Amino acid sequence: MGVIYQLRCEKCDYKFEIFAGYVGFQRWVITNNNKDNYLDKDFYEDLKIFFSKHPTGEIRHWINYLARCVDCGEYETVKGWSMRFDEKRIPILFKDSCHNCGGMLELFYEDEITSKVFYCPNCNAELKVELAGIWD
Repeated sequence: MGVIYQLRCEKCDYKFEIFAGYVGFQRWVITNNNKDNYLDKDFYEDLKIFFSKHPTGEIRHWINYLARCVDCGEYETVKGWSMRFDEKRIPILFKDSCHNCGGMLELFYEDEITSKVFYCPNCNAELKVELAGIWD
């Protein structure tokens, strides 16, 4: 559930849509209090380590992030977890390399999509960011 943003180049007609927000019917939040519900999961040991260091932290599942390749400039949607502690957000991505060239991805949070300037990977013109809809 979230917002659809379109990044559009008025010079060369490049378009990219990001379905920003949480994936799935409802948002999951793992805390120190409910981490034992995940005993049977492969990532349970990682949860224990995280909460031993950040007992008041929380982990949010399946978030769509906007990512841009630092090498070729291509945009893509990347799924990941979002860990929060001490007012900091730390993304844990399920993939961290570009689908186009294998380069490293730069990640943007949903609130950055409308506040940053993005450039077209084809012609380097500034992209226009527009609200394209809502998805569920």
